[in-house]
Amino acid sequence: MKRLLLAAVLGSLASAAAATPAATPILPGLWKYSVKAVGIPLDNGRRCLAAEEISDFLAFPGNKHYKCSYPTKTVRNGRVEMVGACVDKKGRRAPIRATGAYTPENFRLNIALTTTNGIPLRGAMTAQRVSARCPAGSPGS
Repeated sequence: MKRLLLAAVLGSLASAAAATPAATPILPGLWKYSVKAVGIPLDNGRRCLAAEEISDFLAFPGNKHYKCSYPTKTVRNGRVEMVGACVDKKGRRAPIRATGAYTPENFRLNIALTTTNGIPLRGAMTAQRVSARCPAGSPGS
């Protein structure tokens, strides 16, 4: 379930950013992020993004266990709403909905999904641009 929610959250961000009309929907630099499900931290860290890496970073479609897609997307005026599904290697679908707010320097996505076992889960991903410059040795630099 943890992998499914993490894939869904990151996939939601990618789909939202891909639908944003700006040349780069988020700004390059050092970003910190946090992913939580039912209030429990699942993942967090920092990532340095160069302008040419933003598209690849935001195109994250899931993880090695799940592939997520969002056929219904509305990204406008700083708001995001997406509806889709994550599918595991056995073809089982987990419906998902993501809503949130974004700017070029931060975002928050609230995720609601039902696992392939029928268990409803809620989670959130937040991220904030820490700096326009990345210190030497930053992840992704």
